[in-house]
Amino acid sequence: MLATGEDGQPQASGEWQITDEMRQAVDVLAAKLAKGIYWRHTQDIFPNGGGLAMTWYTNADAARAGGYKLFESLQHLAGNAPLLTRSGTYLNDQFEYKFSLSPAKHILTLQAKFGNAFGFVVFGSTTPGLLEKNIHLAVARPRADDI
Repeated sequence: MLATGEDGQPQASGEWQITDEMRQAVDVLAAKLAKGIYWRHTQDIFPNGGGLAMTWYTNADAARAGGYKLFESLQHLAGNAPLLTRSGTYLNDQFEYKFSLSPAKHILTLQAKFGNAFGFVVFGSTTPGLLEKNIHLAVARPRADDI
């Protein structure tokens, strides 16, 4: 999601410049969180050969887009969006997520939001190559209403 200018340098996002280190940190966080939540909901370890694809946004991105458009487009997905508590205090204003899983437990979607600061969506597959194959097909053959 790093926006670059004509010179190839990262563009600023609000007051912050998104650096390669920030992108890598969010990539690691998203992968670990997706695998941990997958385990929490299935009691199965996400396989090493499985695939994950992620996109993320900052509060500046949401302000420019007029809201959390990706979350809105995934609203129809059934899933588990638990109330998170610690010591009787609700934490959903700090962190919330919705986890969707196919009946065969091989396709997942994780929507995660960290307060109003940033969030991400992770798509995953426990079947090696399945996610990558379908992403390639989606890019190669866009639907008419996507254009």
